[in-house]
Amino acid sequence: MYQGHCKGKAQGIDSVRKEHLSAASSVISPVLAHLFTWMLRLGHIPPEVKTGEIFTLHKGGKKRKDNLTYYRAITLSSAILKHYEMVLLDKCQDDRQAFDHMWHAGLFYQLIELNVHRTTLLHW
Repeated sequence: MYQGHCKGKAQGIDSVRKEHLSAASSVISPVLAHLFTWMLRLGHIPPEVKTGEIFTLHKGGKKRKDNLTYYRAITLSSAILKHYEMVLLDKCQDDRQAFDHMWHAGLFYQLIELNVHRTTLLHW
């Protein structure tokens, strides 16, 4: 399980907290892996996962409470969605590091050998 986002944060509309995911990680990790793979392959996030609640909070201190500029909006979103976003971010960073260390000329040569059109490569 991803341990990156903070414990003790408020749960989203689904009432799932990071602590719930951590405590049930041995059971829920395969289920989440399947869900995340499905979401990534289909390019679809179920509405139940991406629904959040928006609240406004006063910035505190002696700021006037009748002035909207002293408020900020927060969204309580699903811990499952946050975990999915962190998994994607980690994967993108890993892929970028691999691409940064790759022999780019060799990659382009292989793509040309696979009949990928040169104009496609120029736009990439």
